[in-house]
Amino acid sequence: MTRILKNYAYCGDRRVHYITAGNGPPLVMFHQSPRSASEYVPLIEEWAKYFTIIAPDTPGYGQSDPLEITEPDMTDIANAQMTFLKTIGITQFAAYGYHTGSTIALTIAGLYPKAVNRFVMNGFSVLSKEEKESFLKEYLPPFQPDWSGSHLAWLWSRYREQLIFFPWYAKNNASRMPYDIAPLDILHQQVLDHLYAGDAYRSAYGAAFAFDKKSFQSKVTAPALIMAAPPDPLTAHLDRLSDMPENFELVRPENRDDAHAVALKYLRKTDLPKLKNFHINSNTKKPNTAKTWREYFGQENNLHCLVTDYGKTRVLLIHDILQSSNSLKSLIGTLADAEYEVIAPDLPGHGLTNILSDTFIEELTNNLDAADKLPDYILTIGQSAAMGPQLKKAFQTAKLINFDFFKPASEKSEAFTQNYMPDMTAQKYGGHLLTGWSFLRMKNLFWPWYEEKKENIIPAHPDSQPHVLQTGFVALMQTTKVGYQLARQLLHSAVTDKHKVDISVCPDWVKTRNDIDLVSDNVVFYDSETNGHTALVEMLNSLSDK
Repeated sequence: MTRILKNYAYCGDRRVHYITAGNGPPLVMFHQSPRSASEYVPLIEEWAKYFTIIAPDTPGYGQSDPLEITEPDMTDIANAQMTFLKTIGITQFAAYGYHTGSTIALTIAGLYPKAVNRFVMNGFSVLSKEEKESFLKEYLPPFQPDWSGSHLAWLWSRYREQLIFFPWYAKNNASRMPYDIAPLDILHQQVLDHLYAGDAYRSAYGAAFAFDKKSFQSKVTAPALIMAAPPDPLTAHLDRLSDMPENFELVRPENRDDAHAVALKYLRKTDLPKLKNFHINSNTKKPNTAKTWREYFGQENNLHCLVTDYGKTRVLLIHDILQSSNSLKSLIGTLADAEYEVIAPDLPGHGLTNILSDTFIEELTNNLDAADKLPDYILTIGQSAAMGPQLKKAFQTAKLINFDFFKPASEKSEAFTQNYMPDMTAQKYGGHLLTGWSFLRMKNLFWPWYEEKKENIIPAHPDSQPHVLQTGFVALMQTTKVGYQLARQLLHSAVTDKHKVDISVCPDWVKTRNDIDLVSDNVVFYDSETNGHTALVEMLNSLSDK
C-alpha cells in the first residue's frame, strides 16, 4: 500500500499544504480550481510507484494560505509555487497539471525553464475573446456566508450543474454535457474544497481564465504534452490549437483512464535522478513570526494539530465534537497573546486528523512526551468533556478544565443524546447542508438547540456571525464516519457518566436554568455578553500564580 503523507511548509509566514508519496524522480502535480491536492490521491497511489510526488495546494485553496495580493495573476501564483518548491529543496522536476493546474505548470515552465524537465497539461482551455469576457464576468460570483444559509444552497447546485452545463451558468441545450451527476461522496468533497477556499476560490480560477497561454508557449523549452479526454468539455478546445512550438505534442486519449496512462508513459521519460526517502528541512515547518501554526505528527504523520510554541505554561486544548482545532482559532489566539503554549489536536475523524479513536491518546501521549511538551492544563470544549478523564489519566499532573459544557438534567438526558447531533447524511439536493447550518445557528440561540421554545432562549452568542459560523460549518463538513462514531461515544458519556473535573467554566445564563446539572463544585461563570475567552485566561492566570 502506498504511503501518502500530508505536510506543511512555511515560506516566511505563508503556509503551504502539500502531499508527498513514493521514491523516484520528482513529479510535481498541480490541481484544478477550486479543488485541492487531495483530488489526486487515487492517481498518487498509482504513480508513486515511479516518482517522488509532491502535490501542493494552490495558494488560497485546500489548506494553503492565499497570497497577500488582492487579484493575483498566473505569474504571481507560479512564482509562489516555485518559491515553495525551492523551500523544500526541489529545484528540478517533471510536472503534471489538470485544468488550472495545466496553466500553472505552463507558467512555471516558461518562467523557470531550467526547473521543469518535462510536463503534461491535461485539459487546456483556449478561450475566444468573447468567452474570456463571459467567464470572467459570470463564472466566478463572490462567495460570502449568509445568515440564512442561502450560500450553501447555491454551492450544492453549482457543483451538480457543472456536470450538466458548461459553462455552468449557461442554462441552455447548447451547453448540455454528457455527464452522470457525481456520486454524493464526490459532490461532498468538491463542496468541501470550495468551502476551504471561500471567496478566494476566484483567485487562481480567474488568473487562469485571464492568462494569455498562446503568447507564453514560446518561452517554454521543456518537452510538453497537451491533451484532454472525453467527456471533458476542454476536449473541443484541442481543435483551437495551432502553430504550437516543436517541443509541444498534442494527443487525444479516448477517455480519462487512457489519458492517465498516456500521461504516465510520457512523464516516465524524464531523465531526472531518483529521490529516495524525501524529507523536508525541519526549519521550513514553522512560520518566521506568526504566533500559531499547524503541524502533522504521529507514526503516519496523520495526527493534525494547531499549535503555539512558547509560554509560561502549556495547555492541551480539545475542541468540541463535530468541530476542529481550526474552529478554536480565536481562543488559541487569546491564549497565545497571554503567553500560553497551546497544543490543539483534531480529534479522530475530525478536522484533518485521520486516525482511529483507540490510537489517539497513545499517539498524542507518545509525541508530547518525546517532545517534552506534557501539558499543565487539559481544557475541553463543550461535549468533548468526556475525553477529559482519559487525558487526565495519561497526563496525571495536569489540571482538568471544562469550558462551555452544559449537561442536561437526568430526566432530559435521553432526549439530549438522541437529538443533539444533526443528521448530516448527504442528500441528493443538498438539504443536509442547511440542516448543519441551522444546527450551528440555533446552538447560539437556544439550549438545547433543537427545542426552539421561549423557555429555551439563551443570550445570543457574541460570535454569532456568518463568517464565524462558516468556520464551524467547514469543521462539521470535515467530520468523517470515524468522527461521528467518536462523537456519539463522547456525547453519551458526557451526558450519562459522572466526571471528576477540577474547574468548570460556563456563561452566567446557566445559573438561571434548572434543567442543567453543573459537573463541578468549582464553577467559574463569565458574562454571556462576551465569548468567555478573557475570563478563561484570567482564571488560568490565577491558577498559574498560585
